[in-house]
Amino acid sequence: LCCLLNFSILVFVHSHESTSPKRIYTVDLSVERQAEGCFGRYYRSKSSIHRMRNVMNKYRRRYRNSKHRVGRRRDAEKFDERIASMRRVSFGPAGKNVEQESPINEYLYQGDILLSEDQAESIFNETISPSNSRVRRQAYTSKSSRWDVSRPIYVEIFNVSKSTANMIRDSLEFWQNETCVNFVESTTNTPRLRFIKGSGCWSLVGKSSVVSVQDVSIGAGCEYYRTICHEIGHALGLFHHQARPDRDNYVTIVADNIKNQFLDQYNKQTNKTSDSYGVGYDVGSVMHYKQREFAKSPNLITVLAKTNGYQNSLASNRWPSFADVKIVNAHLCSAKCTNVLTCENYGYPDPNNCDQCKCPSSFTGRTCGRRHPGNGLKAWKPECGADLVATNEWTGMNITVGESLSIVYKNINNCFFVVRSSASCFRSRDIRLRTFKFQLSTCKLCAALLHWLNKLIVSLESPPGRTIDVWMTRVPSSVCTDGCETQGMRVTTMSTEATGATYCCGTADPRQLTTTNETLVIELYSYQGISDAWVFYRLTPQ
Repeated sequence: LCCLLNFSILVFVHSHESTSPKRIYTVDLSVERQAEGCFGRYYRSKSSIHRMRNVMNKYRRRYRNSKHRVGRRRDAEKFDERIASMRRVSFGPAGKNVEQESPINEYLYQGDILLSEDQAESIFNETISPSNSRVRRQAYTSKSSRWDVSRPIYVEIFNVSKSTANMIRDSLEFWQNETCVNFVESTTNTPRLRFIKGSGCWSLVGKSSVVSVQDVSIGAGCEYYRTICHEIGHALGLFHHQARPDRDNYVTIVADNIKNQFLDQYNKQTNKTSDSYGVGYDVGSVMHYKQREFAKSPNLITVLAKTNGYQNSLASNRWPSFADVKIVNAHLCSAKCTNVLTCENYGYPDPNNCDQCKCPSSFTGRTCGRRHPGNGLKAWKPECGADLVATNEWTGMNITVGESLSIVYKNINNCFFVVRSSASCFRSRDIRLRTFKFQLSTCKLCAALLHWLNKLIVSLESPPGRTIDVWMTRVPSSVCTDGCETQGMRVTTMSTEATGATYCCGTADPRQLTTTNETLVIELYSYQGISDAWVFYRLTPQ
């Protein structure tokens, strides 16, 4: 019950702490009792939680004082000019950071993670004493922290409002549809997740090996679809995305812009405490920090994308990204599909249907070889997306999604445009055969003829391996929000496994990009109003 209390009395006492040392002790003791009430049952003994808190504080002090932390001043100076040149847009009052306001924050790792004793031992032994010769237990990869997906994961929605309960159910439904996890509501079956209105937003990472009823706190300020999906991601076994060991290859943490007491929120995991299962880094992950998280002031950047055009992509997805889902499926569902199915465009066998590939958002079809027809008002219509072939000359297109500026859509409106360096790159059998309206197995003579025609077409096309240039003369601008959350354009020039470069607010910087492979994917999207853009493309000159 302590976990559900209002802390206004503690805040009042804290504001008068200078007048009485006894009151300071009262605050500390109250918070300790609060933490024992909230978290004590997750540990083997009552003293364990305070021992973990002390180790965590030691780690935090070491991290804050470290001369080797990522993003120190001399590293950040390299990006000063780039940060200063970013367009200053007024986005209204800064969002409320619920983790910062929780009186039990010092017991949480990275603001919203309650570590088990095994996880804390593994993480802090690795980061504080890398030379420690003790055997380090695995946290994220530990079998004891994995849910048994051969049976349902029971959930209880405890003391939240009706609207929050509906949002929790929607979030659970998303994870259930995208993974092999099956959630079933119950107030008696165990083990189960219990969603409570606690102090802030927090969850354990993975399944607790100590308790049978495991809380996920959705407190005041956490009642958003993205936030709830984020906390469920933790409960399924995900750490924060920017804590990946390879994050310094993709983002820079600007430490001088972060409030000092929250610098430790940006530490990294090691390969011994986390596993990405070979999935590429995705700056748009729902588990990633936003570009101004824990900033000293609302206009300061704390996370800086290293690749031009990707700054607005940071944590831009409103629901778990393809990479988030792929990691969870690799972590929990790898044993579901034993058949061999070759998937295109970074797809993989769907654990809910092993004869079908699970595809990135821009592709569909059994093997992810077809362009996705889009979502919302224009889905499946001829003007919603296109399959295009680049030539040596610039080709332009004006693309639009959405309707009246006053309309706010419940779900996304988007269209996909796939540009390839040659027609031979459209290699999916689905696309070629649907024109003739028959399958390979129904006509061996026709299949042989089609095979010969395909070889002839390929021999007449431009040689494969050419990259594509894209030039943006106009990007969406009718509704402008931080991180392009309301409308914008995503340009994928690298892996379709991750979120592409994101443009909005009428600013295209840089205006020209070049793909790293034979395929360019452009997604135009809108949650409100009309999103339109002018884009030109061509084969990169040799």
